[in-house]
Amino acid sequence: MNKLIISIYLFFSLVITFSIYKDYGISWDEGMQRSTARINFNYVFRGDQELKSWIDQDYGVAFELPLYIIEKVFQWEDSENGELYVFLYRHLFTHIFYLFGGLVLYLLVSQLFQSKLYGVLSLFLYMLQPRIYGHSFVNTKDIPLMVGFIFCYYTLFKYYTKRTFTYAILLGLSSAVLINIRILGIVFPVIGISFLVLFDCIDNGLLQLKKEANKYAVIVLSTLIFTYAFWPVLWSNPIEKFIEIFINMSHFRHNTQELVFGEYIKAAHDQTYFFKWFFTTVPLGYLIFGIMGLLLFFYKVLKTKFNYLSVPKNRVIGLLFVFLLVPLSIIILKKSVLYNGWRQLFFIYPSFIIMMIYTFHYFKKTKIHLPLLIVFVLYLGTVIYNQVKLHPYQAVYFNELVSKEKDYLAKNFEFDYWGVSYKEAFEKLLRFDKSDSICIAVPEDVGVANLKILPLKNKKRLHYVNNIENPENLINADYFISHGYYYNKIMKQDNLLFEIRRYNSPVITIYKIK
Repeated sequence: MNKLIISIYLFFSLVITFSIYKDYGISWDEGMQRSTARINFNYVFRGDQELKSWIDQDYGVAFELPLYIIEKVFQWEDSENGELYVFLYRHLFTHIFYLFGGLVLYLLVSQLFQSKLYGVLSLFLYMLQPRIYGHSFVNTKDIPLMVGFIFCYYTLFKYYTKRTFTYAILLGLSSAVLINIRILGIVFPVIGISFLVLFDCIDNGLLQLKKEANKYAVIVLSTLIFTYAFWPVLWSNPIEKFIEIFINMSHFRHNTQELVFGEYIKAAHDQTYFFKWFFTTVPLGYLIFGIMGLLLFFYKVLKTKFNYLSVPKNRVIGLLFVFLLVPLSIIILKKSVLYNGWRQLFFIYPSFIIMMIYTFHYFKKTKIHLPLLIVFVLYLGTVIYNQVKLHPYQAVYFNELVSKEKDYLAKNFEFDYWGVSYKEAFEKLLRFDKSDSICIAVPEDVGVANLKILPLKNKKRLHYVNNIENPENLINADYFISHGYYYNKIMKQDNLLFEIRRYNSPVITIYKIK
């Protein structure tokens, strides 16, 4: 049955993937992420020392470096449409990695709850989160981190139930890869090993701890060795560099103001920032069932005076409960920098899925179990509708709690903060204006970056006018294109050529200047 479910999942998800991956534009961070991979590649294989002064050296490269190596092997950049092929390949590979995260989540849930039905349901919950799905093509920071956590959860579950040296090494390897995607991943081995030690002591005292000590040593050593081996920036001075990176990323240098509910705020100055985004961009039905699961699990633990945690699988659920709450608490209490919604915390979503599944598990032997499932499956239909309707801008999804009145979302939130809509805007403009030379002005670097994902013959027709802050330069442009509502307020609406809209708000707008 597992093979059949996995085969069906991979077949349909890959068919959809190859049908749509070319529709997504380039996001803000993609260029810098690729540059980080290139600089690490040159350091490792060519001895180039630029890495030591690179501003983004504190980003891990466990995902980016293999991505760049594959790009170099196939020499896509050297072809006529090199930049186009490079970014299409990056989108495809990133999404396929995300799909494999769903596969591992299915294995975890179906084994943890001993239910193929719940495993399949977890797949739907994973694939049908519009915000995350939209990111899964263009976000090579937060999507790999989320998938990395899923792999770590599964290897921890397998180690805890099997207790073999093979799974101990795999647990160390997955932990190291997670840390090397983003240093925040250090919370996993710290909490995970503490969990193992705690319950071994509870079960059999120090005797059990001594018995398992050699396996714990393997986990710790393999984590340290693989982290060092996979992260080139650590090679010269691992301890000092690791501490420096940890401090830098704890209070990240980017702390910009963001538009949330009509106000410009900094996340580090607003402890409700995460909740404002989470409770408006997770489907309402998911919120209800996820919060129910959290409360029901907590209730069950307290009702049984913690005896409920004597069962190994309940302990793993409890650990995932901890992985949902502890990182969130740390980030809020330390006032760590968040921006662009809650994407830096996407990694807590798999734990939230587990809590949703737990709600159904809790009522499994009651009469309301089947009605709950039926109602929830029907609700999933509405999420599918939204996900399809928003394509390829699933990342602008807002749930039922937020108004969809005309222009409301664009006026009150960072809408297409990734800037991926520039690609479609350029394509529409090129179809509208048949000129051989078209001068365009865009207010942000991400607009210029999206020229790279156009075929060379189209790219040559578009000419970028720099520095749109200067009105004289804007006059030199034929068209002005912006995905921010700010410019919609200052531009003459008589010049409006066309908009791309979702939820009755403009995702991106093109103005004809002359």
